[in-house]
Amino acid sequence: MSSHSLSLTQQFTNVHFNRAVIFSELGSYEKAISNFNKAIELEETFAPAYYERGLVYQKLGQVDQARHDWQQYLTLKPDGADKDMVLNLLRDL
Repeated sequence: MSSHSLSLTQQFTNVHFNRAVIFSELGSYEKAISNFNKAIELEETFAPAYYERGLVYQKLGQVDQARHDWQQYLTLKPDGADKDMVLNLLRDL
């Protein structure tokens, strides 16, 4: 894949991620999940999508999915700035 294609992939990933965050904030959780899924499909190592999708799953009461996403986030970003917050979310499930 050329660097130009990778750049386009990253751009599309960001578009889907940003749309998902907006849908989540509007309470359109299914649309949010769909867009997070697309962002992850485009770039499976995009940790913020797992974190945010986990929040949506938590709001929907789907704790197993939330747990999975937050664990995946920690796998991808074991020393990330949000590590302690994610660990607290996992403990609270």
